[in-house]
Amino acid sequence: MTKEFALHFTGSSTKVKILYLQISPEVIASVTKIPRGQDIWFKNFRFDMEPCKVFLKLEFVEIDLTKAIPRKYIKDSYANFLFNIQCYFTCEDRYQKVYSYHFKLLLHFTGMISLNLPYFLFRSVSKIADKVQL
Repeated sequence: MTKEFALHFTGSSTKVKILYLQISPEVIASVTKIPRGQDIWFKNFRFDMEPCKVFLKLEFVEIDLTKAIPRKYIKDSYANFLFNIQCYFTCEDRYQKVYSYHFKLLLHFTGMISLNLPYFLFRSVSKIADKVQL
């Protein structure tokens, strides 16, 4: 069933057997029971990076966070959590760099902000569908 869903996914709908399904952040929230947070955000959206400095080791607090930084700059108490975000949420664990969107997700998962994860997930799978259909 998963394979059929993926093969027919257009970015906003899919077909499984005889069912045609519309996919949206609302549907994802309803089916997965993931709460819809306050902040509607995706990877390319800009945001204030100042709150993210709490995750950095003291010697790196003044670096420019708008560029990728080495994962070793992250405090040990957050490093494993961030690695898991990169591994299981963005599928980018093979990279040793941390990007602004990793910080945004870390802010969410540490309870500092409230992201609308169904929106983020919808945008992620839609982006994948766009790339696959090219």
